Amino acid sequence: MKDIWPFSHETSTPSLARIIPARGMTLVERSALEGTMQSLVLQGSALALEIASTPTDRHQARSVQFLLRAPSEDALRAATRQIQVRYPQAIVRPVPPEEDPFEVGTHAFVSAMELRAGGAAYETLRSWSAGKPHEQGSDPLIGVLTTLEHLPVGMRAVTQLVLTPLPPTWARKYQRLSVEHPLEEEREQRREAQARLRRGAPSWEQILLLGIVVGLLVTWNYAQAHHLLPRWLQEDVLSLLHGSLPHLSSSQQAIVGIGLVVVIMLIAVLGRGIRWLGEHVFGGTRYYDMKRVAEKIGKSAYRAHLRVYLIEEAPRTDAHQTQPLMLNHTIKAQFTSSWHAVQRKCAQQRRHQQIHAMLFAAYRHCHTSTAYFTSHRLSTRHAQRLTREGTWWRGLQRATLFLTGEEVATLWHLPSGDHLSEGTNVEQRQERSLLAPHVLTTGNGWQLGTSTHAGRSVPVRFPPSELLTHKFVIGRTGKGKSTLFHHLALAHLSTCPRPHPGLCVIEPHGDLIEDLLGLLPPEREEEVVLIDLHQQGFPPGINPLDATQVTSLEEADLIVSHLLTTFKGIWSTAWGPRVENVMRFSLKTLLEANRTLVHTDPHQGLEQQYTLLDVTVLLNKQSFRARVLDLVEDVHVLDWWYQYYERLDARMQEEITTPVLTKISAYASAPISRRLLGQPTSTINFSHIVEKQQILLLNTASGHVGQDVSSLIGASILGLFSAALSRQLSLPPAERNTFLLLVDEFKNYPVNYGSILSELRKAGTFLVLATQSLAQLDVLDRALRPTVFANADHLFVFTLAGEDAYLLRHELGHLLSPEDVTNLPDYTCYARWSLNGQRLPFFSLTLDLPPSGSREGAERLREQCALRYGRPVSEVDTLLDVLNARHGTRPRKKESLHEPTASPFPLPTPGVNPHCSGSRTSTYGIFLLTCYHPRIPSREVGGTRENLTLAGSTRGRCSRQTDTRTERETGPYSPPEGTGNTGINRDSSPGNIGLTPRTTGRLSPCSISGDSRNTLVERENAYASFSCTSYYE
Repeated sequence: MKDIWPFSHETSTPSLARIIPARGMTLVERSALEGTMQSLVLQGSALALEIASTPTDRHQARSVQFLLRAPSEDALRAATRQIQVRYPQAIVRPVPPEEDPFEVGTHAFVSAMELRAGGAAYETLRSWSAGKPHEQGSDPLIGVLTTLEHLPVGMRAVTQLVLTPLPPTWARKYQRLSVEHPLEEEREQRREAQARLRRGAPSWEQILLLGIVVGLLVTWNYAQAHHLLPRWLQEDVLSLLHGSLPHLSSSQQAIVGIGLVVVIMLIAVLGRGIRWLGEHVFGGTRYYDMKRVAEKIGKSAYRAHLRVYLIEEAPRTDAHQTQPLMLNHTIKAQFTSSWHAVQRKCAQQRRHQQIHAMLFAAYRHCHTSTAYFTSHRLSTRHAQRLTREGTWWRGLQRATLFLTGEEVATLWHLPSGDHLSEGTNVEQRQERSLLAPHVLTTGNGWQLGTSTHAGRSVPVRFPPSELLTHKFVIGRTGKGKSTLFHHLALAHLSTCPRPHPGLCVIEPHGDLIEDLLGLLPPEREEEVVLIDLHQQGFPPGINPLDATQVTSLEEADLIVSHLLTTFKGIWSTAWGPRVENVMRFSLKTLLEANRTLVHTDPHQGLEQQYTLLDVTVLLNKQSFRARVLDLVEDVHVLDWWYQYYERLDARMQEEITTPVLTKISAYASAPISRRLLGQPTSTINFSHIVEKQQILLLNTASGHVGQDVSSLIGASILGLFSAALSRQLSLPPAERNTFLLLVDEFKNYPVNYGSILSELRKAGTFLVLATQSLAQLDVLDRALRPTVFANADHLFVFTLAGEDAYLLRHELGHLLSPEDVTNLPDYTCYARWSLNGQRLPFFSLTLDLPPSGSREGAERLREQCALRYGRPVSEVDTLLDVLNARHGTRPRKKESLHEPTASPFPLPTPGVNPHCSGSRTSTYGIFLLTCYHPRIPSREVGGTRENLTLAGSTRGRCSRQTDTRTERETGPYSPPEGTGNTGINRDSSPGNIGLTPRTTGRLSPCSISGDSRNTLVERENAYASFSCTSYYE
C-alpha cells in the first residue's frame, strides 16, 4: 500500500493543492472535524486555507475551488493527509503554476481586505455546530460561496486563512478567567470602596480629581493666567474668598452663569474620561462567559490572518484607441486620457470596495457580541507584494486573531453535497470510492487495476483460484467491460491453477478478439480457432448434422437434443410442442441420412451430407423427402413420416411446418449464414476443441452482418459449443478439461443460460457474462436476472442507467446507492468478489490499461486460421450451388420455351445416391429413365410395394404410384384431354428399367397429378417431367 502524493520534487510549484469534495459527502462530526483542523499545520510552519473563484471561459462561467497552500512540500503533504482522513471521498490534485489564482500580471490591479479580531483573544466566534448543521443551506460558507460566484467578468477572488500554530502556553494569562466570575473584580472594588468609606479614606477617583484641581491651580499660578480674566471678576472672586458677597450687574451675572455651566461640563467630561481610563487602561470590569472562555483556552490554537484578495487584470487598449494618442500628442488628448484613466481607477476601486463589503457581510455569520471581525483595507502595494512575491505568510507573528480548530472549521471546510444549494458552482466528485480488502492486494494473481480511497492506492490482483468461478459484468457500452474481459482472458491463460486451460470468447464487436490475437502466448498460437463473421473471404464450415462427429445413435440423439435446446432458447417466445416435434424428426432424419451417406462412401459421401438448411426442403418437397427417407433405417423415424406426416392433408402440413420453416429460413436469409452452416462438412469440431483445450474466438460482427444474423449465428455456435462442453459430464471429474467462457452482450445470444450456469460448472467450464442493461434481461426472461445473480460468485458493476442501478439496489448493500453507480467514471467499477467461499465487501476498482498486442501477430493468426479452418468463398458458393442442384433446391432461371437445353438431371457418381439419368428417344418428349441404387433393401409401405414412377408429358406432373406385390400390367396410359399423345405404356416405352445391377422391373404407367413438389423439370413441347422416387426388386 502506498500514499498517493501527486506532487514530486521536480514540480516547480509543489506547495499548492486543490481539494475536490465528493457528492453526497456526509457531514463530519464536530469533534472529528475540529481534531483535523488542529492537526493541519506543522509546528513552526504555516498553511493557507483558500477559497478561490476564477473565471473558466468567456461566457461568465466561474469555478469555485478549495485550495491548500504551504511554503513547503512536507507541510502540504501533512495537511492533505489530515484532510483525506476526515474526507476520504475527496480528491487531492496538484495545481500547476499557470492555474494558481495568485498568478497575476504586471498590470493587474490587486486589492486586499484583512479581517482582524474585534474582541479579546479568549472570546470564541460563533461556531457552525452551534446551529442546525443537518438542515440544507445551513452551512455558513454558503454565503461566501454565493458571493464568490457572482463576481464581475474577469475578476478573481481569493479568501485566504493563514494559520501558524501557537505554543501550548498561549492561554496561560487567560486561565484565571476560566475560573473567576467576570463580576468578581467589580464586587471586590466595591467592597474596598465601602471599607475606605468606613475608614474615611478617599477613593481613587477623589484622589485623582483632587490631583487634577491642584495641577490646574499650579499651572494657573505658574503661567500667570489671571491676566486673562477681567478685573471685576478677579475682585469679586477675592471678595468671595474673604466672606463677602460681590455685587454684580446683570451682564456680569450672565457671564458668570455661562462660565459656571462651562466649568461644570468640563468637570463632567473629565470625570467620564477618568472613568473610561480606569476601565480600559487600569483594568475596568470585563464581561465574559466563563464556560466559553474555558472551552477556548483549553484547546490548541492558531495565530491567523484572514484576508480577502480581489484581482482584476488591466483591460487591453484597442488599437483604434491608441493610434490617435500616438499621432496627436496634444494637451487635450493627454488630459482626456488621464481623466478617463482616473475615472476607471476610481470605478475599479469602488467596485472592489463593494465586493469587499459583501464578502465581509458574508462572514458576519460567525460574529457574537464579544467576538467579531473588523475590516482593514491593505494598501495596493502591500497587496501586490503579498501575491506576487509569494510572501503570503509574512506578518503572521504579529497577528491578533487567535483561532481554535473549531473556529477554523467554521471559516473553512469542505461542504457536503447536502449543504450545497443549487446556486453554488463548486466542483464535486460524483463517484464514491471504497478501498479493496487487503487480501486482494497481495499474492501472485493477475493485476486488474488499482483501488484508490482516502489518499491511498493499492493494486488489485485477481486470485488464481477464483478464475474457476462464474462472473457477471454489467455496465453501459464503452465503460470498460471489454477491458475487463481482456484482463480476465489473459489472466486465465497465464495464472489459471489448472494446466493448459481452454478459452472461449464470444463478442459482437471484434475489438477484443483483435487485441487478444496479438497477445496470445506463442506456444498456443497453433490452438487458436477463429470464427469472424466480419471476414468472409474464407468462411469455415459448421454442420451440426455432420455424421463424422457422431459415433453412436445415442450421441446422435444427444446432438439433436442440444440443437432443440438451442433453438428453444433462440425462439423461446415462439416455441411449442408441435414445433419441437416437427423439428426433432426433421433433424433426426437428416442426421441419419448423413450417417448412411458417410457409411456408404466415406470420401464422397462427406460432400453430399445434408445441413440445417435442408430442413426447409425436407418439409416442402416430396421428391426430396422421398430420397432422404430412402437413406433412413430408423423405423420410428419412418413411421413418423409415413404414419403421421404423410397422412396429413396439405393444409395441416402447412400449419405445422410453417413455424419451423420461418425459423430455419432465418439461417438462409444471409449469405454468411448460408456459407457457414450450409457446408456439408464441418471444418471446426467443437468436441475436438474441448478435448484439446484450444482457444475459440468468435466475432459475430453485429455491426457488419446485422443484429439478427449476429444473434442467430452466435447463439447457435454457443449452443453447439455448450453441448460439446456438457459431454465432459460423462468423464470422471479429474479428467474434465477447464474452460473459461466469456460472452459479451450475452443477451444477444439467447440460449438456456440457467442450464449452462448450473451444469457447465460441474463440467469444468466457468462463464463470464456481460450485459449493458438489467432491464433488457427482464424483457427477454424475468427468470434470467435472478438466475445469473444466484450463480455468479463475482460481480463487476460499471456505469449504469438509473433504472438498472435501481434494480441493482439490493445487491449494492448499505455502502453504495444507485446514484453512486450512475456517476462512475469510465473504466472504474464496483466489484464484489468471493474468496475461498466467503463474500468480500464491495470495493472500487479502476482498471489498468491492458497490454497492447502485435498487429502483425494478429494478422498472421488470422491467415493461419483461415487456411486451417476455412475455404475460399468462391469455392463455398460453388459447392452450395452444386448441392442445391443435386437436392433439387436450386432456383431455376426462366429459359426460352423453344430453345432446346441439356438434360436437367445431375449425374452424380453411380452407386452413391439413388439417381436418374435420362435420354430422349423421340421428338415427342419420350425418355428412357434408368435408376440406380446399390444397397437399400425393398420395403413395404401401407401394404403395398413402392414402384417406379415415370411420367412423360409436355405439361403434366406425376405423383408416386404404388402397385401390388405381384407384377401385373396396369394398362396403357391415357393422358388427359389437351396434353397431347405423349403417354408411355408397355408397348411404346423401353421394356427394361435397370434398378440395381441384378434386378429389373417393368415400367408402370402413372396418371397426371397436380402435385408440383415432384416436378424436377418442366419444358413445353420439348421435355417431359420425371420423378424417380423409389424402386422395387
